[in-house]
Amino acid sequence: MTAARFPDDPFARADAPTPGSLAALLNRPFRCGRFVRGDCPLCGRRGAASLNVSDGGRVWGRCFGCGEQDGLLAVLGLGGKRLPPSSRPPQPRQDRPRAPDMVADAAQLDAVYAIFAKHMAMSADDRRRHLTRDRGIPAEIRDRMPALLAPLPREANARAWVSRRLVEALKGAAPMELLNRLPELSLRRGAGFTVLYGRDEARYFEPWCDEDGRVVALRAYMGKRPDGRKYLTSPGRWGPLIHVAYGVPRELAATVPWILTEGWLKAEVAAHHLGCVAIGFPGIDQKSAWRRALDVKQRLAPDAPLYIAFDAEAWATRLEIGVIALELALEAGRTLGAPAGFAVWATHTGADGTVEPKGIDDAIVAGEPVHLIDRAAFGGFLAYLLEEVEVEIERHDRTAA
Repeated sequence: MTAARFPDDPFARADAPTPGSLAALLNRPFRCGRFVRGDCPLCGRRGAASLNVSDGGRVWGRCFGCGEQDGLLAVLGLGGKRLPPSSRPPQPRQDRPRAPDMVADAAQLDAVYAIFAKHMAMSADDRRRHLTRDRGIPAEIRDRMPALLAPLPREANARAWVSRRLVEALKGAAPMELLNRLPELSLRRGAGFTVLYGRDEARYFEPWCDEDGRVVALRAYMGKRPDGRKYLTSPGRWGPLIHVAYGVPRELAATVPWILTEGWLKAEVAAHHLGCVAIGFPGIDQKSAWRRALDVKQRLAPDAPLYIAFDAEAWATRLEIGVIALELALEAGRTLGAPAGFAVWATHTGADGTVEPKGIDDAIVAGEPVHLIDRAAFGGFLAYLLEEVEVEIERHDRTAA
């Protein structure tokens, strides 16, 4: 491919690189929008190097294979080159579509995700495998939990067939204005959608529900990953994300305890085992999700007792989690006018420092009683923990001696 295949920019100056001149620097060049792509001269990856002249007059370059930026520009003789301000007329800004609001658009999102659930239904065998065999959740709890969504097929033809049918159903049931800004759909160049881009390795998807039982988000369970992120939520939505799990009929929510915990699974298992209402956060330190959960409780059950059920390592080996739990308890006291208590269970610490059972769902699966302790009694529990820690230290010292 020659440089003549790339027409010059009519607004470019004589001293400014053109798409054609940039293409002449790369092997096997091709045009990608305003960028010229080609083989990277550093790592050799095909089509990974990208060059462009920005409106501000800077030559921009990056290899999406090896990640080099300055090194790529230097080897091509473009390093540090800045041009005078461009003579290109100002370009109209292309505003991105407004992200869907998980509160204002909850009804529309619920209808859309119902179509996802229909086309990505998980079989009973897979449900048993993920929840009972892998996680140990009893059948009586598993059968009361919302249905998980299966991942798209791994095989390319089957994946394309399911995706095409899903998109066709979505187009027939939801306005394009909503589909264009749905996080689980990505617009392809030209036309059409890519479904759940970047979630090919997901094991299943959790339906995150608001206080009215409407599904407002799908969260992928990825399993163990090198970066440690087991769960991924597609970006591009507005508002804090929480999941509200009801272990009792919704009209009885004001008469039972409420629990704040981390994650969809912990909330569901705790709610159905303890017969309470549990709210799961996507992360323990997301304070916008705290405020949203406390607002929901204030509206639906202002007088119901509230307990925090973070992982047991908060009080044993990872005190920074304990500090976050105490901060949430103080926030609950300021918002609700009554201090929050804590959910605790018996644990043991292994030789490698791991605490078992770790989460409230692990404790329930292991058959450990979960104790809901109010704020006044929690001081005694902490004193008991300190005594246990001292005993463990003495035992360790005797063993080492």
